Amino acid sequence: MDSLLSSRVRTTSGKYRAHRPPTHPATSGSTEVPAEAEEEASLPEAPKETASASTKTEKDAKGTGATSTKIKKNANISRKTGCPFQLVLDHNPDTFKWDLTVSNPDHNHKPSDDPSAHIVHQRLNDTQKKEIIKLNAAGGPPLKIKKSLLKEGPLHAPLKTIHNLNHKERKKNDGGGSAVESMVQGLKSCGFTYQIRSEISDKTGAHHLNAVFMAFPESLKLAKQHSTCILIDATYKTNRYKMPLMHIAGVNSSNSTFTIGFCFLAITTAPNSTSVFACRNSY
Repeated sequence: MDSLLSSRVRTTSGKYRAHRPPTHPATSGSTEVPAEAEEEASLPEAPKETASASTKTEKDAKGTGATSTKIKKNANISRKTGCPFQLVLDHNPDTFKWDLTVSNPDHNHKPSDDPSAHIVHQRLNDTQKKEIIKLNAAGGPPLKIKKSLLKEGPLHAPLKTIHNLNHKERKKNDGGGSAVESMVQGLKSCGFTYQIRSEISDKTGAHHLNAVFMAFPESLKLAKQHSTCILIDATYKTNRYKMPLMHIAGVNSSNSTFTIGFCFLAITTAPNSTSVFACRNSY
């Protein structure tokens, strides 16, 4: 019965940086190995289950095809590499205490010299989380947010941790809705005048977004007073949805430009571009 109540925990250490196994001096009957071969042999072999090989054929200077194999490493892998260190924790149900026994004290790597090598030190505290959320709401990029936190105190969290926190807060604020629904909600809360154009697909019957026009009401009033010259420019590859952002600007009587509005276009074709002017003229 005592054996059933007792619990045992085995813990092995993990490797937190690259290492090389210790080299042993050559014995009298051994063959001398060159330094280059010894260095190449000491490098750890890439795990087969976490690497995928891709074959690529390239032409050399003579025009003959040369096949080269490139190994792509998977970043989502464990840091453990079979370190022999092991300890055992035994719980005594009579005394309600734990007994720790180190069964193997050996390691195959050097101790980590930086706290950021351990996952437990990469966690953010509540104060840092609140500061990241506040700076992200103000439009600060993650790199500048990390530099700002480093000025206030030590920070061992990588940049990916800040990205993950921003993504988590964005999902929480969206309420589980789509990207278009979140954008419309943001335009309403900021007081934008907007118009959405879409079409129904004949194959799937779903609505496909063609254009999203947005502008401040004050900008539209100013555009009606100065409608002689209008400048339009489109920027590409500015978002994950690959929708060009069209910037509409006007020129006032002082020969100064002002922003009228913006428009996301699915395709920069003549019908879609004409719809931008239709949206502007409707206000």
